[in-house]
Amino acid sequence: MKDIEQIVNMAEAKGLNPEGMHYATKLSGSVNDLFDYFNEALSYAHEHIRHYVMEVTISVNSPSVSSN
Repeated sequence: MKDIEQIVNMAEAKGLNPEGMHYATKLSGSVNDLFDYFNEALSYAHEHIRHYVMEVTISVNSPSVSSN
């Protein structure tokens, strides 16, 4: 659990506002910030976790997100 907490904290530190969802974490931010985070998170995982999987779905200009 400490590794999951560390990876979530990394997202918070980058201002990606991690939001827990059913078996997932929603991140919001610029595409550059997101890919920088993915790189950092995978580097951490490679160094500290024996087996890991990261699955990513990216939505750009989603009509379900209000622009207010």
